[in-house]
Amino acid sequence: DYVLNFRGFNNSALASYDVYILGRRAGESDGFTIVKKVVSSKKLSTSRCEDVSVTFNSGEMDNAYIRFDNNGSSSGTADLYITEVDLYKGYKPRTWQPHPEDAVADANKKL
Repeated sequence: DYVLNFRGFNNSALASYDVYILGRRAGESDGFTIVKKVVSSKKLSTSRCEDVSVTFNSGEMDNAYIRFDNNGSSSGTADLYITEVDLYKGYKPRTWQPHPEDAVADANKKL
């Protein structure tokens, strides 16, 4: 299993949003051949950044893309803001953390 965590918010005009994991098997050259919808027709807070955590099974995927879909407006311009995207193997939600190599690089800059 994998966990996808992210934080986000939207304005009141957003109709809804979806999140897809688009994957493929090793050796395939198409952009993606496997589609998993992990969030369907949801809305986030309009007043604060909201935490979202989704656990899913990758099945036969060896490579994957994450796609966030803004499903349009109920009236006016629909805004969807996503930050702190974190995808990792496991099943327990956690707070966002930098990749270990990024943390080392940042520490080296400060030396």
